[in-house]
Amino acid sequence: MSNLPPTLHILADGQQVGDYIVDQFIHNGLLCQTYRVRDSHGESYFLKLFDLERANGTIKPDNIREIIYSRGLDHPNVVHYRTDGVFELNGRSYPYLVCDYFSARLLSEPILAGRTFDIPTALDIFRKILCGLKYLHSQNLVHNDITPRNVMYAPETGEVRIIDAGHISHANSREDKYLEEDLTPAYRSPESFRLISSPAGDVFSATAVFFAMLTGKAPWADLLPQDGNKTGVHIARKRRLDLSIIPNLPAYVADIITGGLEMHADRRLTVEQLINAIDSASSPVEEDNTPSPDVVKPEKFGMQRQCTASKEAEADTDVVNPSGKGFADVAGMDDIKEMLQRRVLFVLKNKERAEKYRLTPPNGMLLYGPPGCGKTYFAEKFAEESGFKYKIIKASDLGSIYVHGSQGKIAELFDKARKQAPMIICFDEFDAMVPNRSSRSAENISGEVNEFLSQLNNCSKHQVFVIGTTNKPESIDPAVLRKGRIDLSVYIPAPDLTARQLMFELYLKDRPCAEINVLALAEATNNYVASDIAFIVNDAALIAALRDEPISQQMLLECIASTRPSLNEKLLRDYENSRKKFEDTSGIEARPTVGFKQA
Repeated sequence: MSNLPPTLHILADGQQVGDYIVDQFIHNGLLCQTYRVRDSHGESYFLKLFDLERANGTIKPDNIREIIYSRGLDHPNVVHYRTDGVFELNGRSYPYLVCDYFSARLLSEPILAGRTFDIPTALDIFRKILCGLKYLHSQNLVHNDITPRNVMYAPETGEVRIIDAGHISHANSREDKYLEEDLTPAYRSPESFRLISSPAGDVFSATAVFFAMLTGKAPWADLLPQDGNKTGVHIARKRRLDLSIIPNLPAYVADIITGGLEMHADRRLTVEQLINAIDSASSPVEEDNTPSPDVVKPEKFGMQRQCTASKEAEADTDVVNPSGKGFADVAGMDDIKEMLQRRVLFVLKNKERAEKYRLTPPNGMLLYGPPGCGKTYFAEKFAEESGFKYKIIKASDLGSIYVHGSQGKIAELFDKARKQAPMIICFDEFDAMVPNRSSRSAENISGEVNEFLSQLNNCSKHQVFVIGTTNKPESIDPAVLRKGRIDLSVYIPAPDLTARQLMFELYLKDRPCAEINVLALAEATNNYVASDIAFIVNDAALIAALRDEPISQQMLLECIASTRPSLNEKLLRDYENSRKKFEDTSGIEARPTVGFKQA
C-alpha cells in the first residue's frame, strides 16, 4: 500500500462519467473518492471512483470487492447498487460504482460533535442497522466495518442505511482477505484482530455504534490506546464496561449492550436475538399497571416490529437428526434427568408398552429458570436422548411482515412436524411467542397465541412433543400451561457446587492437564453458569497451548478471576421471587429442582 497522500479531486464538477454528471466532491478514502452525481433526469446518486495506483498493484480492476459484492444487494437498510463501469482519464483507468443517493447524514457527524441520541431513537436506528446486517448475513456476507461513519440516517424520515462495502467478505472465509489499514480499532470485534470474518463480528461493531449513539463515544474509549494496538485494545476491554454514564438506562437495554459486546463470539447475542430483544421489550409494570416512566416501550416511538424487507423471511425449520450423547453431555442435574427418563422418555420411546398400559404420552414441557443456566442446551440434549428428530425454533423464525402472517407459519410448522413424526419441537424464549393475552403489550399478537393453543391441543397424539424454554414463565399465557398442552414444568436451576465440579470435569476431559482440584474451582465459581465455565476452561486451554504446557490450576484460577459471572445475588433473588409467584399462581408444586403441574 502506498504511503503517498491521496491525490486531490480526480473529477471536476460538471464532468461526465458514463451516464452521470459530477455535482459535488464528498469524501477522500484510502483507495477511492466519493462524489454526488446526477443522471439525465436530474436524479442524484453516489459515485465511488477507485484509484488503484494507491494499491500498488495489489488490487486488479476486475476484482474490486466492493463492486463485486454490491451487485445484486437489495434491501432498504443497505445502500442500493445501480451500476458500475470504468472511466478513462489522462491515459488511466478508474473503475467506478454508482449507488442510490438519499438526503441523509453520517451517524458519525452528531457523535463527533458530542451529541447523543435518546434511547428510543438510538434503538430505532440500531434495529434498522441489525435488519441490514441480517440481510447481508443471509447472503453469506459480512460487512466487517460497521462504524458511525458507515451508517447514514435521515432524521426527518427515519431512514437508515449501511454504506461502504469496501471491507465486505464471505462469512467465515480466511481466504477472502480485506484491507485493515483504515479500520477503526474502537469498533472492531475481538476476533477481527485475528482476521476472522463472521456475522458475530458485525454484531459487536453494531452494538458498539449503538453505545456510541447513547454516550457520544465508543465503548471503553477512555481506556483504548491511541495507536489502536490490538494488545492494548484487548487489555482495555477486560475492564468492565461502565453503563452508569447512560442516564435512566432500562435493564433490557443494558442487557442488549452487554450481550452484543460480549468478548467471546460464541456467547455473543446474534442479530436475530438482538432484534427479538428490542421487539419483545416492555416496560416494568407496577401494581397499578402503570408503566414505569424511565423505560420506553418500542410501541411508543413507532418502531417497526419486523425488518423492512422486500419479501417475507422464511422460517428456519431444518430438521436435526440426533447425533450427540444426550444426557451424558449434561453435568449434574441427575434428579431432573432421572425424572424425565421415567416420566417422559420411557413413554415416548416405548410406544407399544405405553399403549398396552394405556399410558398417555406427555404433550410438552416447559423448562424455566434464571438466564444462562442452559435451558436450551438441556432441551437439545433431551431431544438427543429421545432419539427423535428435532427442531429448535426462535421467535424470529416465526416473524412475518404481514399482519398475523405468523399464524400461518405456526400452522405450517406443526403440519410439517406431524408429517415427520416422531418429532420434538423446541421453542426458545417461549414467552416471546405466547405472552399473556391480558397484557397490553400482547394485544397485537393474540391471534398468534390462539394459533399456538390450537396446535398444542393433544399434539402428542400425532407423536409431536413440544419443549418451551423461558426466563420469564410468569409472562406466558396461562392457557398454554393447561393439561393437554404443556403438561410438565421443570425448573432448571443455577448450577450448584456439585454441578460445577462435574462441569469442570466434563470440560477438562481429554485435555492435557496438570493436577487439578475441581472442588476448589467449583468453590471459586459461585454464580457462574455452564457457558461461563466452558469459556474459562477454553481460555485456560488457549493459554496452555500457547505455552505448550498442561492446563494448570493457576491458569484456571486466573481465567476465573478475569471472567465475570453471568449471575449475581440480586438477579437470583429477583428471579426466585418471580419464580415463587409463578409457581403459586400456576398450580406448580415448589420443589428444589423440578415442578410438576398438579392434575
